[in-house]
Amino acid sequence: MAADILHEAELILLAAKVKEANQLKEQILIVHQMMRGDIQRPSQYEPGYNTLWDEYRNAIESLRELDPETVDQLKNRVIARVRELEARVNDMCDNRNPGDFDDLKQTLALYEETYDQAVALGWQPHSA
Repeated sequence: MAADILHEAELILLAAKVKEANQLKEQILIVHQMMRGDIQRPSQYEPGYNTLWDEYRNAIESLRELDPETVDQLKNRVIARVRELEARVNDMCDNRNPGDFDDLKQTLALYEETYDQAVALGWQPHSA
C-alpha cells in the first residue's frame, strides 16, 4: 500500500516536471521566433532566450534524476533530428533554388531550435 502511494506520487511528480519542461520549450519557441524577427543584433530578446534555456536545462536535470532513461531517449531523438535537419539544410544550400528561400529560413530556424534543445539535453556536439 505504501509502495503504491509512493509510486503514484513519483508519477505525479514526473508528470509535473514533464509539463514544466514542455511549457518552457513552448516559451522558448515563441522567444526564438521573436529573436528571428528582431532587426537588432544581438537581439534584445537573446538574454530572455538564454534564461529560458537555463530553466529548461534545470527542468531536464530534475527529470533526469527521476527517469534518466527517458531523458536519454529524448536526447537521442533530438540529436537524430538535428542531423536530419543538417542534411536538409546542406542539400538546400547545394541545390539552391530562389523559390526555396522561405523554406530554407524555416528549416534553419527549426535547426537552431533543435540544436539548442539537444545541447540543453546534454549533447556535446564537438565531442560526439
